[in-house]
Amino acid sequence: MTGSSSFAGGIIQDTIGNVQNLVRSEIQLAKTELRQDAIEAGKDAGMLAAAAVLGLYAGGMVLNAFVELLEEILPDWLASLLTAVVLGIAAFFLGRTGLERLRQVRPVPTRTIESVQQDVAVVRERLQQ
Repeated sequence: MTGSSSFAGGIIQDTIGNVQNLVRSEIQLAKTELRQDAIEAGKDAGMLAAAAVLGLYAGGMVLNAFVELLEEILPDWLASLLTAVVLGIAAFFLGRTGLERLRQVRPVPTRTIESVQQDVAVVRERLQQ
């Protein structure tokens, strides 16, 4: 009987070791996945910041154009107004693109969750055998 109990003890130890290694691997996978998502979100947030800066410049240029128009009623204002319009359009597109991309970011480690679910199913299946 001692031979079979030491054999069973070895199997249990191996199983516990394998589960520990599996958990460590899943945690590392989750960290990696979340890190990648955070990097992507950082890029998207940078686009939003650029949109905000360009929007501020656009507002300044529009105000400058109106000031120039009111002060002199000369064609010089047209250059300022066209610049403001172009900056405003760029801010709009950068902002819209950044928001769309940020909405797509899911800070949930989906690959890790799927992998853990598969691991749990395998462990359950082996324990039932």
